[in-house]
Formats: sequence, C-alpha cells, structure tokens
Amino acid sequence: MREQSRSGSDAEKYVQQAYLHSLEGLRLGYYSALAAIIKSRENLGISNDELRRNAEATLYQYAEKVSGRVEIFSNSLREIKARPTKDATNTSLLASANEVSIERGVEITRLESLLSIMSQLDMDTVLYRSVLLRENKGVSLRMIDIEAGKRMPT
Repeated sequence: MREQSRSGSDAEKYVQQAYLHSLEGLRLGYYSALAAIIKSRENLGISNDELRRNAEATLYQYAEKVSGRVEIFSNSLREIKARPTKDATNTSLLASANEVSIERGVEITRLESLLSIMSQLDMDTVLYRSVLLRENKGVSLRMIDIEAGKRMPT
C-alpha cells in the first residue's frame, strides 16, 4: 500500500515538474518575442527606450535567477557525489544525484537560450557566460556567437 501511494506521489511530482518546465518555456518564448519586437521597432525608427529599459531589467533579473539555479544545482550535485556511502547499493543517493543532474542540465539549457535572447538586444552577458563556462567545464559553439565576434578588436 505504501509503495502504491509513494509511486502516486512520484507521478504527481513529475507532472508538476513538467508543468513548471512548460511555463518556463513559455516565459523564454515571450522574452524572445519581446526581443524581436524591440529590434523591429528600432529598425523602423520607432522610439522604444522605456520598453527596452524594462525588458533589459527583466532579462537581467531572470538571468541572475537562472544562473543562481545552475550554481545551486551544481553545488548540490558536488555535495551528493562527495558523500561517502557505506552502502554501495544506496539507490536513493544515486537517484538524487540523477535528478539534480537532470535539473542542472535543464537550467544550463535555459540559461543558454536566455543569453541568446539577451545577445539579440546587444546586452552584456559576460557574467552569465562565465557561469556556463565554469559549470560546463568547456566551451561550446553555442557560446560563441556573432555578438562575441563583433566585440573582438580587429
């Protein structure tokens, strides 16, 4: 009976996580559309200083939040892996490590998407890219974008 109720709560937990992830995806879609609107208005010569200021403040705040989550999940994963296990068959510790690792990966992908949107608006993303470099332990082609090339001295 207890196993059945536990699996029911696990299923509910995964449904909740999926729902939250879909909301975060909608948020990124909204931010992407907002960046496109700002760029379009600039191309048409329409003033949007206030819209840009508000959008940049919102994007920086969200980038702080997401990069903080990446760091929290990374630190949690290191803590879990550092714990000595007396029982080699301790599946709960392994399951926890797997869940934290999955969430960390989701947040890293989310941060990469957000930085792409911020780059479209020529925003400074150096601090957040450093989080990706530190947490990914390497450089990916996604991190090297056209905006970075524009900033390099010729």
